[in-house]
Amino acid sequence: MRDSLGSSHDLHSPMTFTTRSLRSRMLGWRDHIQALLEALPLSAVPARRIIEQFRKAGVVAPQRAQPFHPSSRVDEDAFLHLLELRVIREPARGRYYLDEDSLETVCKQGLPPLW
Repeated sequence: MRDSLGSSHDLHSPMTFTTRSLRSRMLGWRDHIQALLEALPLSAVPARRIIEQFRKAGVVAPQRAQPFHPSSRVDEDAFLHLLELRVIREPARGRYYLDEDSLETVCKQGLPPLW
């Protein structure tokens, strides 16, 4: 059989499509949504991530203070905001820790949660 351009092939043969798996598509959407959330100026995602990093490292007291280097501009903004709220403290130049009591106080004051 000939198609409209004069080529000869079987018009009823199955066509092959390459498709990504559902898991692959969902992971792509998750990454896309995560990037959008992190782009918001006061997104809770970066602040929550920073707080969790301090907790996991056990950096929750002045004597345990460590240097912290934000991995992105969004993380840097969130970190500076946490410093302003005094949730993250700097007992020595360039060394920081999470002040859990301040975090609890900020939560009780009804400020918009960033974590």
